[in-house]
Amino acid sequence: MTSPERLLNLDQVEAGMRLARPVNTQHGQLILPEGAPLDMAGIYVLNQRGVTSIWVEEIEPTPSNSPIEISASNQSIQDRLTQLFRQSSNSGDGRELLELVQRYRRREFT
Repeated sequence: MTSPERLLNLDQVEAGMRLARPVNTQHGQLILPEGAPLDMAGIYVLNQRGVTSIWVEEIEPTPSNSPIEISASNQSIQDRLTQLFRQSSNSGDGRELLELVQRYRRREFT
């Protein structure tokens, strides 16, 4: 039985997710195979290749309160946002937007 899958925009993809389908170039060349775990480098490669969305395995979230896992998750979020905002985070508006997105991704909005 295959895992449920869902289509995500690349900006929604997080390190640790797993591809549900292979990702190919427009000419059919394999970029990443089905089942590949995604890390920041893989997400970056997909972005550089112009991939805008991918199919990922739908995994039931498991609650985790481990300080190590929370720290790793926060670091993964920070790494991804740093990459996404690398060209605009030095400007006032860019920095402010980055801070808001960081808070949102860490679920700090009230």
